[in-house]
Amino acid sequence: MTRMENQRLLMVKDLCIAKTDAAGTIIVQGVHFTLDPGEVLGIAGESGSGKTMTVSAVSGLLPDSVTVARGHIIFCGRPIDPMNRKNPGFTRGRDLLMLLQSPLTALNPSLSVGKQIAEALTVAKGISMREARFHAGSLMEMVGLPTSRFGCHPFQLSGGQRQRAVLAMAFGLKPRVLIADEPTAGQDDENRDQILGLLGRLCRDTGAAAILVSHDLRVLSRAAGKLVVIYRGRQVETGPSADIIGNPVHPHTRELVAAMRYLEKASSHST
Repeated sequence: MTRMENQRLLMVKDLCIAKTDAAGTIIVQGVHFTLDPGEVLGIAGESGSGKTMTVSAVSGLLPDSVTVARGHIIFCGRPIDPMNRKNPGFTRGRDLLMLLQSPLTALNPSLSVGKQIAEALTVAKGISMREARFHAGSLMEMVGLPTSRFGCHPFQLSGGQRQRAVLAMAFGLKPRVLIADEPTAGQDDENRDQILGLLGRLCRDTGAAAILVSHDLRVLSRAAGKLVVIYRGRQVETGPSADIIGNPVHPHTRELVAAMRYLEKASSHST
């Protein structure tokens, strides 16, 4: 491994994911990218393209029905086994945290959001629950979630408020790599921009890097400096976001850009 590679925060090399059935069908093939501290990478593709499966492998959250057939995932110069929950020198949730697509799924429905944020802090930082509750309130204010919602359960919050609760946990845990799968799904334009702003602030304030996953290039173009485009399980384009959006090469990338332009135009006409 070269000196430059050792300095990378995260590297994914030739990642291939296959089904665990007798056929062993390959569903993701040849995905590769790097991530440096403070960098925001966007992974774009249509539903079912393999983008979520890719970041699930990086996060160690692959379902039992699939496995990593080939490739390497390297964190701070150390190889990570995505099929092993325990890797020396690497802790999921602290070194790498994945925000699931639905915040309602990510949150425990039987606990208040304030208590969930506080409990995450007690585990990650080893502080008392009393101290954690104080910090949880500060984190809620930081992400624009009123502390009056501390005792509310997830179902009592709007979709935007639930997403803010999950982001509050991320701010508290301060992961080195944050992966957000469709972080603005179901949000209106105002909420979407605010959530993307919070993700950007998390990276700036903590030095974390982020991977944002979305089918919507409007989201990725506003937050990610670099893009990876996946189509039918294969990586078809990668590079600076401005270059890819300004001059898409692959037909699928051109379709994504055209959809983005159409939605932007429709949005501007409705305001």
